[in-house]
Amino acid sequence: TWGPERSLVVAFDYATIQAGHDALSSAGGVFYIPAGTYLPSTVPAYTGLVVSKDNVEVRGDPHFATILRLTAAEKDTHMVDVTAASPGVADGVTLRDLVLWGPEVAATNPELGIGVRLHKDTIQNFRMKNVAIVHTGSWSMSIKTASPSGSFVGECQFENVTCDSARSGGSLRLGPGGINALLFTKCQFNGPPFSTIGTSGLSRGSVHLDWCYSVKFVRCSFQDLSCGTAISITGPTHNISWDTCHFETRQTGGDLGQHWITAAEGVNPAHLVWKNCTFLRLASTNRGV
Repeated sequence: TWGPERSLVVAFDYATIQAGHDALSSAGGVFYIPAGTYLPSTVPAYTGLVVSKDNVEVRGDPHFATILRLTAAEKDTHMVDVTAASPGVADGVTLRDLVLWGPEVAATNPELGIGVRLHKDTIQNFRMKNVAIVHTGSWSMSIKTASPSGSFVGECQFENVTCDSARSGGSLRLGPGGINALLFTKCQFNGPPFSTIGTSGLSRGSVHLDWCYSVKFVRCSFQDLSCGTAISITGPTHNISWDTCHFETRQTGGDLGQHWITAAEGVNPAHLVWKNCTFLRLASTNRGV
């Protein structure tokens, strides 16, 4: 029972996915998108989703039966954007049981065409569960704040999230900003990575960390589609842990600048912990950290 303040909205009742979200009350509620594939040409039409209210759950049907898909014409469109409301706190947003299928072509630049984009002064109590983000124009996920000193992202949890086949950017970008207290459980980051870090041209990882603190990866896998770097670090980054995680490259050869983990010059990350992790098929020149 939702009562008069929060609401339950079903996508089929609206011409567009965005209109369904916008029909939620200001107090939030559940936006349910039934099983099916939603495109710019379908009814309801999907051309990206801006989540501009707090305490909102965007929910599809289980077993990845709800697919939100963009075409090449929308290559620069963020698939789910939790940033468009006025500056302040984004609180209590949940995404679950969704497939976000991107345009399968690269965005004009890595700041466009992101799968799940959380760029806001303060983000807290964000949840993702059973979500696949594939073939995006840029980063599968990008989470950062307005400034490292005055902003905060924390108490966010991600479970059974797959990031695969980004066409630029990579799988996951955390920061820059006050990124703190994030937990990733049973997630897959399959890259591939793009671009470089530092003056010596080290490859940026498919997961990139910048100004991050107290981030945990538990039972996650990092399996790049190319012989790429898994993790890269720039900016102060401390207390990051990988517990029972798996790292794998799928090819050998052509691995100049490729490592499992890289840090830019002058960066001294502290308290990085790997526990019960496996590393398979290191690049052909046997680089590591």
